[in-house]
Amino acid sequence: GRGAANCLVRDGWDVVVADIDLDEAEKVAAEIGSSKVTAEGVDARSLDAVKQAVDKVMDSFGTLDGLVNCAGGRREPKREFGDSEPEHWDLLIDTLIKTTYIGCYSALPVMLKQGHGAVVNFSSAAGLRDVPPHLRQKRSAVYGAVKAGIIAFTQAIAQEVGTQGIRVNSIAPYRSAARGKSEADMIAMEEREEAEKKGSSRRSPLGRLSNIDVGNAVAFLLSEKASHISGSCIDMSGGICLH
Repeated sequence: GRGAANCLVRDGWDVVVADIDLDEAEKVAAEIGSSKVTAEGVDARSLDAVKQAVDKVMDSFGTLDGLVNCAGGRREPKREFGDSEPEHWDLLIDTLIKTTYIGCYSALPVMLKQGHGAVVNFSSAAGLRDVPPHLRQKRSAVYGAVKAGIIAFTQAIAQEVGTQGIRVNSIAPYRSAARGKSEADMIAMEEREEAEKKGSSRRSPLGRLSNIDVGNAVAFLLSEKASHISGSCIDMSGGICLH
């Protein structure tokens, strides 16, 4: 989210950073340091809250040209499928795919009325196929299923609204720094994995984490440079996922 906001402001967008934690949203806005970015406290799991945020954007700017659905935050440890419980599914469904649905459900009517707009939904490399399970998907049945669902949802919506000038795409990031998960933490995790079993660190062939790359992908997909791209998912695994 931070990377997307930075890249969009850089490219001239007026950006509203919406987050369940207003302090974090304001922190990101302050870091960017531009009059073109504002912060709002929004619970992306609440249809009413998201609709109110969309209304506020329209009141302030008169148009809604892009939507980025990137709510997330894993709060459950990875576990074998047999150890998963219904509440684990409910948590990730609410946090990941339901928030994507609510964002689209709230924004698309506005974009359809305008006759233009673009959406980027955050999936994950965990939602992609053709990767040896021991490298990535072991103990990720719940997370992988939800992230794959976001890709399928994106494709379906893109088919429905494309004829009316709206583009909908997704991206599938791999490991990157995030709130509560610094780059140093991620590198340390890879080193622990590699120490336990050689070749198990899931480190990408590029040898680094994806950082600003994610923001650049979002900015590209929302721009006119991607005017003929819709229903696609950009694999940002750095070469881990080969199709």
